[in-house]
Amino acid sequence: MKRLYLLRHGETEWNADSRIQGSMDIPLSDEGRRQASSISMFIKKLPPIEKVFHSNLKRAKETANIVSKSIGLNNLEENPLLREINCGLWEGMRLEELLKDYQNEYGMWRMDPSFQCPDGESVEDVKKRIMEFFLNKSEELKKIETILIVAHGLFNRAMLSFIMDLPLQQCRYFEQDNCALNIFVWGEVMPHLALWNFTYNCDGEEK
Repeated sequence: MKRLYLLRHGETEWNADSRIQGSMDIPLSDEGRRQASSISMFIKKLPPIEKVFHSNLKRAKETANIVSKSIGLNNLEENPLLREINCGLWEGMRLEELLKDYQNEYGMWRMDPSFQCPDGESVEDVKKRIMEFFLNKSEELKKIETILIVAHGLFNRAMLSFIMDLPLQQCRYFEQDNCALNIFVWGEVMPHLALWNFTYNCDGEEK
């Protein structure tokens, strides 16, 4: 593999409502579908993708399907290792409710990637899943030049830590908007980050 496009799913109603999604299977909103269609227009301009891997959650799967249809690619594979962190008892709560009912636990989770959400995962658990994914797919990826992975906000930050060998805690504070595109390119010696948190509207507006 020489090139990885890493895409966060489009917006959901829970994103707009500041609800904790985690492993909950929430579909895209109309705005999320529009975002996926828009980023597809930019991805069309890039070196072609040979295969798409996506999380087994609806919001990532639907984003991947929209992009794949737009670029004319049918080679998709769902993988549960790419799902978002399991937030356990926090899932479904609004942020203000979380801060009220789990203030101490949330504070510890924010500062310590090894701290597990109550009945859920830690950020380190997510990074371990990323390592497992690349180990499982190593032989296949050797034969592919460019792939797209459609996943999730915290997951993508953990991916940044894994690929660039950066401290996991520091990578948690990188912005990752809905339908943001990130690009990693492997050179002769090491990978480099060519693009991070890039969003695109089909009318040409970029940020």
